[in-house]
Amino acid sequence: MLQPGEAAGRVQAGLAAQLGLRPDTQVCIAGHDHVCASLAVEGLRQGAVYNSMGTAETLVGLLEERPLGERDLASGLSFGLHPLPGRMFWMGGHSSSGGSVEWLRGLLGDEGLSYSGMMELLQERGHRPTGILFYPYLAGCGAPTPDPGAKAAFIGLTSRHGKGDLLMAVLEGNACQMEAMRRCAEQTSGGPIRELCVVGGGVRNRIWLQVKADVSGLQLRVPGIPEAALLGAALTAGVGSGLYASFEEAMASVRPPDSAIVLPDGERHSFYRRFYEQVYEKLRLPVASFGEWENAGGG
Repeated sequence: MLQPGEAAGRVQAGLAAQLGLRPDTQVCIAGHDHVCASLAVEGLRQGAVYNSMGTAETLVGLLEERPLGERDLASGLSFGLHPLPGRMFWMGGHSSSGGSVEWLRGLLGDEGLSYSGMMELLQERGHRPTGILFYPYLAGCGAPTPDPGAKAAFIGLTSRHGKGDLLMAVLEGNACQMEAMRRCAEQTSGGPIRELCVVGGGVRNRIWLQVKADVSGLQLRVPGIPEAALLGAALTAGVGSGLYASFEEAMASVRPPDSAIVLPDGERHSFYRRFYEQVYEKLRLPVASFGEWENAGGG
């Protein structure tokens, strides 16, 4: 069995000519795109995890290589061997993160709300918490309690709420779902998570980044690398072809632009922590289980 960074062979001469490659070009094993990306953005430093924000969202962190136990298997996280020697990765996924933002944006207006229009509504509304619960299970629930039949929900709406409030509630709900995953991962890994290294299309929405920081209470670091997964795969190929002697050397070779830093607001974090622990988390599983009633009426 080949490991990440090992050469699997060489590109066939005829195909290499069509692709404009040298005929002796090696083909190397890489890995899962998010694991590759974590190599490129220093997302695996002590106390930090890699967070990819797109249509779906993931968290990726490291463990010392060890047998998996019952608590690991019950966490809803995925596990695998990491390219770094003696390390494993854990990974949690949320399938309707940016997808739920796009879903609501498409509903607001006869032809949907433009991205710039969405940002204007959010900016006009400001950063104050909504007090609305949104459970973002439009395509089921991932870690820490995987359930493909889970259903989404808004709770706490009143006549005074407008489009900006609904948009903000979706951002808050996604951040709370990732907070559930983060807390589970801390218990599984046995260590605190102090920083999120965030990449993906979602980082263009700076209000969402601030909500994520306020809910989690963590510092967010946004590196200036547009294609982290591609760069990580290239680093893996560099190890396989002998350009780098190790993954540590390959990772050290990356010199990304200065990262943008997003810090939590203390007052908002205090509200969101109580909101998450006293309301969001207590209702999360009962709301998700509403999917059991989907066909109860024979529909």
